Amino acid sequence: GTEIYKLGNCNSLKQIYISNAASLPTGTGSSPNGGLHGPFPTTFTNSNLEVIRLENTRMSGGTPDDGGSGDTIPNTLFAGFGDKVRDVRFTSSYFRVGPVGNQVFNFTPNLEILRIRSNKKLNGSLPNIGACGKLRYLDLYNNAFTGNVYSLTSNETLRFVYLHLNQLSGTIPGFNNLPLLYRLRLQQNNFTGLEKFSLPTIVEFRAHINQISGSIPSFSDCPKLQILTLYSNNFSSYTPGAIADNYNLRLFDVSQCQLNQV
Repeated sequence: GTEIYKLGNCNSLKQIYISNAASLPTGTGSSPNGGLHGPFPTTFTNSNLEVIRLENTRMSGGTPDDGGSGDTIPNTLFAGFGDKVRDVRFTSSYFRVGPVGNQVFNFTPNLEILRIRSNKKLNGSLPNIGACGKLRYLDLYNNAFTGNVYSLTSNETLRFVYLHLNQLSGTIPGFNNLPLLYRLRLQQNNFTGLEKFSLPTIVEFRAHINQISGSIPSFSDCPKLQILTLYSNNFSSYTPGAIADNYNLRLFDVSQCQLNQV
């Protein structure tokens, strides 16, 4: 490929911040694409890199020499150089339609924050985050990911999980191994089932505008729950006493379901 990663092998570099670089004023003589655009480097070759935030850019993804046929976010991105990376944020409405490499985050065992937003451009399965045992914040909002949601069995430190506005399906698991989970947003997907939760610290759970059927489960094992939105689903019944012990609940919305009585 002809593109060169301008910061390659800058081994003292720890943080890269480029944001709101989606366009430049006309008449500046800049690239017709404007702002930060084009592919990712094949690999971020910065051995001490900790933070990389490329947010609100015109990046298209891929690598310089994949011919436009590889993963939009490639598996090689952190290969050999990701041990210290703790914060990754990529947002662009200009990503080419395609998947995220399933193994890209196998090289980032110390990752704590992951945000990827593409305005529905990124598709395929959710990327594997099983190696990210320190992850606290997972934000894959507003993509086009399909298939089942994570079980998150290797991510016990998670506090915030945002997977809403995707095309995920199947049953929402109980996530009962997440003792620190505070906020979980799964609304506006294609889920059809919901297991019972036992989450001692959760404050907000949103799963409205899905296709979840069956009975609304009990949330008695979620004593700190304050916000629970399940409207616009296919629930047909309600587990007796489902929220009887949720004394902190401030919002409970099950409207536009198929419930005969609550």
